[in-house]
Amino acid sequence: MSRLPDAVWINVNPSFRRFDRPVLDFLAREVAIADWQYCQSLDEPASLDIALVLLQDYLKQCDRPLHLVGHGTGGLVGLLYARRYPERVKSLTLLSVGVYPAIDWQAHYYVLSKLLPCSSNSAQSIGSQSFWSSILRFNPRISLSLGRGFIIVPFSP
Repeated sequence: MSRLPDAVWINVNPSFRRFDRPVLDFLAREVAIADWQYCQSLDEPASLDIALVLLQDYLKQCDRPLHLVGHGTGGLVGLLYARRYPERVKSLTLLSVGVYPAIDWQAHYYVLSKLLPCSSNSAQSIGSQSFWSSILRFNPRISLSLGRGFIIVPFSP
């Protein structure tokens, strides 16, 4: 990187790149912004600690606090980083980070995957329709309702 950034966009979801690009292009006209990316490998544990360590390693090259911007889980990483290293953060902008940021779709996915009557590899190999019907058949505590192109799975104790 030839010029140190004033802001860092935190991206931990490669699927969001096409949504993030227009915002990054707009911000780049106003401020020097870096696009920091982290992609968890399949062999890594489900923890954001590795992402925080790598983000800290990347940001150590800057001698001043930076503006952090994060979308979704990237926002959660930014929030955790700001709590751990407040002296290194000039500002924090969170986009689409829930009220309870530690409970996002990925956390929801891992909770549901533990309720499956089979391994996650087996679940990935079957179709979506049979996947959800098998969950409902083997775990009646979960009810399923469909809403405009997304699935809402409320829990009942």
